[in-house]
Amino acid sequence: MMRIHCEIDVFSSLSERCPDVYALLKRCGELAGEEWDVYVVGGLVRDALLGLDSRDIDIVVTERAEAYARKLTDALSGQLTFHESFRTSSVRCGDTVLDVVQARRETYAYPGALPEVFCGTLEDDLRRRDFTANSLAAVLNPKHFGALAECGGYADLREGRLRIWHERSFIDDPTRIFRAVKYMVRCDWRLTPDTRAAALEAVASGALGTISAARLWRELKLILQERKAAACLRHLRDWGILAALDAPIDEESSVWSRLERAEALQSGSGDLRLSDCRRAQLMLGLLLSGCKEEKALLWLEKLSCSKTDKDAYKKSRQASALIPVLADAGLSMAERAFALKDADDVSLAVLTCFGLEAEAAEAVAAYAAQRRRMSPWADGRLLAQIGVPPGPVYGKLLREAWIAQFEGRIGSREEARRLIEVLLNA
Repeated sequence: MMRIHCEIDVFSSLSERCPDVYALLKRCGELAGEEWDVYVVGGLVRDALLGLDSRDIDIVVTERAEAYARKLTDALSGQLTFHESFRTSSVRCGDTVLDVVQARRETYAYPGALPEVFCGTLEDDLRRRDFTANSLAAVLNPKHFGALAECGGYADLREGRLRIWHERSFIDDPTRIFRAVKYMVRCDWRLTPDTRAAALEAVASGALGTISAARLWRELKLILQERKAAACLRHLRDWGILAALDAPIDEESSVWSRLERAEALQSGSGDLRLSDCRRAQLMLGLLLSGCKEEKALLWLEKLSCSKTDKDAYKKSRQASALIPVLADAGLSMAERAFALKDADDVSLAVLTCFGLEAEAAEAVAAYAAQRRRMSPWADGRLLAQIGVPPGPVYGKLLREAWIAQFEGRIGSREEARRLIEVLLNA
């Protein structure tokens, strides 16, 4: 049963934490006036009640949603995109997107299918969502701005319970299994016994095979982007999800200790903190670090992995092949660091998570600390100016100049020129 809690102000602290979001929501309510009943739903409401920041603005309108979206677009000088098949509109205002939908209910023609959409009530709309704790709304209309609207999810949110709405939820949309894992780890929520049983039953019955490879890859990549991705991946392993995906993971290797090092590395501060997308590439490289490259690439192809992510994986494999050079105590620090000159942030992070011996770890750390200042003074253009003919000597001269710069023996292009001239006359 639908309930409105006027005594609960969902946005009580939002005005201080995210004043621009608060002001935008206020404006959305003012534009609705008494003509539309308008609510913000889902993640923003959940996060606001948990004291977290969110910029994910999903708006539900009980009727004539497209007309309301057009009014928003005109009033906010935004850009409108209408998606006919799902009866949704997106209003872009600068860097912010407002997703506007008509309250709806959904049915699934078969397991794993995209839903068929029908007009419905706000309660219908909340009950079609993945978990009860995400089935929350806040009133935007000025009279009750910020009041909580819910139909049973608020108690589960307060108690940290993760509960599905009906027993076929994971069968209808198996991607919800991935989201269950994320919320368990990210929010420290616990699954109710019936929800856990339903998830395990869905995996065992082959439900993941009913959705496309592209959707599976999208959900897996979102898992890899999580701050606690290693913990999420352990749940995917323990629930049999990685096995169901035919993930080529060598359980006898050091894969899981590498993933845990990566999680610790990304939770701290330092030179190797990565964006969400790059963090996913790091975790993917480590997840597949125990199997043969050819087998991993075949799996990524099967999952419709993007070329960008496949290339990042291949580059991380190339980086791990440098470990013997990095560990060579017969080379100087700068000589070992030179092996890393083409390594990107992800490759360096992969190496850091391999549990390197002292010499190799020292070389990686030294290069990571200096790489942003290592724009080489000596390059092919300088060699051409000096009159060095193209050939094998090019690489040797550039290597010597790079090492000298890394060691602080040269500090300008002119000093690099003089060093090269000395080397040529030696």
